[in-house]
Amino acid sequence: MRDLIAFSTRLPVGVRGGDLERAAEQSFLYPVLAVLISVFVAAVSFLASFLSPEVAALLTLLALYATTGLMHLDGLADFSDGLFASGGVEQKVKAMKDGAVGAAGVFAVFVVLLAEFVAFLDVCAGAAAHGVTNYTAAFLSIFAALVVAETSAKLGMTTCIFAGRLVRTPAAAAGLGALFTSRLTPQKYAIAVVVSVAIAAFLLRLCGGKAFLTLLGAPVAALVARAAAKNFGGVSGDVMGATNEIARACTLVAWVLVGHLTSQMP
Repeated sequence: MRDLIAFSTRLPVGVRGGDLERAAEQSFLYPVLAVLISVFVAAVSFLASFLSPEVAALLTLLALYATTGLMHLDGLADFSDGLFASGGVEQKVKAMKDGAVGAAGVFAVFVVLLAEFVAFLDVCAGAAAHGVTNYTAAFLSIFAALVVAETSAKLGMTTCIFAGRLVRTPAAAAGLGALFTSRLTPQKYAIAVVVSVAIAAFLLRLCGGKAFLTLLGAPVAALVARAAAKNFGGVSGDVMGATNEIARACTLVAWVLVGHLTSQMP
């Protein structure tokens, strides 16, 4: 687990970097890692919520990427550049691996960050309302949203890795994606799903049915993996990173929409 934390986050774990192969072996534990990430970010977000909601949302976003790093955002940019590049698989893979970020990559990163900021703005505003009378409720409201979104992102990434096992083409024969897909067995993937469901069940008392948005990352990942198979011939490290970012943003937006819809119900 320490290797997975070192590889996937900037959390202090007492090691200098992680063993990549061991991190690949432990990728089914990504949903557990989501809880650790959420604790750090929720603490920052809770303290910031006593400022204006806008500042709190910005600090929450900065805390998230200070904790997880920018590796997955970089993957999103590369994935988007490749996806919208002209030509066949070879040309698209070349565009994805190009070190320069194109317009599609910039736009995708902007949309994801904007979606997350808007969602955090709503979450922090709700926490501030709780905080007037109940600090515990304020913290838990932020923590629940973060755990749901981050678990969904990590289940999404694990699902994307597992889906990559179904693709066997030259374009997918080497690289980070191949390392991770070769290590994730069906049994390990099943554990990741069970852990995600258990996290959702634990959160039921905190956020009701919204807890099961933790599973939204799986269908999102299936769509991303399908696009990757069609355009790149398989799942690469960039595709994995893109899945993490897209799944988190989609889940946060869904969290806000469900919250507003349920609040208007009689």
